[in-house]
Amino acid sequence: MTSANDTYLADLMMRLVGLDLTSADGQAGAGAILREIESLAPGSIARMQAGLERRRGVQLQ
Repeated sequence: MTSANDTYLADLMMRLVGLDLTSADGQAGAGAILREIESLAPGSIARMQAGLERRRGVQLQ
């Protein structure tokens, strides 16, 4: 990945902040952003999810 691509991906992730996920528009927007992130960096969503699961596992013990 390039620096420009990393910057663009970070911008996409920041767009997720503040979306109203209780509304259909917010859910559709989040889905579109996540699909774009995944298309540009395959496996990135799964890696983030695995990291969160590991962090939760550490906190529960």
